[in-house]
Amino acid sequence: MNATSQKTPRFRPRLLGQLGRGLFATLFLFNRFIVRGEAYLAQALASNRPVFIGVWHARMIYPIWYMRRHRPLALVSQSSDGEIMYNLLKSLGYDTIRGSSTVGSREALRAMMHTLDEPDVIMMNAMDGPVGPAKVAKVGGLALAARKKAIIIPASGAASRRWVFKRSWDRFQIPKPFGRVIVQFGSPVEMEPDMDDQDLARLMAQQINRAEEKADALAAHLD
Repeated sequence: MNATSQKTPRFRPRLLGQLGRGLFATLFLFNRFIVRGEAYLAQALASNRPVFIGVWHARMIYPIWYMRRHRPLALVSQSSDGEIMYNLLKSLGYDTIRGSSTVGSREALRAMMHTLDEPDVIMMNAMDGPVGPAKVAKVGGLALAARKKAIIIPASGAASRRWVFKRSWDRFQIPKPFGRVIVQFGSPVEMEPDMDDQDLARLMAQQINRAEEKADALAAHLD
């Protein structure tokens, strides 16, 4: 009885993660992929510096799916939902750091500090996760990336046909089949000498929003 209760919490997220991979693979297979701003990403990857990609939680599945070929590192919360995302990302070839602004933040930042010393690392982070507020960029990991001289890239995505989970805190969305999926990268965000960490977070939020607006405009045109 006790053995079963201990195994179930671990088995269920692993199963859901694998099912999620199968679902997204099917959905993305039946969509045409369009990538904009890819030159910003290519230049960053060729720079021999760490790369930090910031997205909003609601749109993260689009750049997550596209970036899987680069085998990035992702910050994942220690919540039950995070356990499912952890297993999904592992199935896509991602490495992960567990922690968030609410649980395990010190450990996560310490791991990020060592990881961002590697010149070829690519890190992806849902800037407003795991629980919001939506579209408010959290400072910790972003400020650390700036101090480590990482190239900071805003990114977003959209789909011409999509499901929107209106009851979720961020209105999370996934693509419907037989449409177009857009991934939009923005120009690098840089911390100027007269900026503090909060200024950087606000600038990052503006640039992710701009990438989202561009993706939405193209998706609407293709609908």
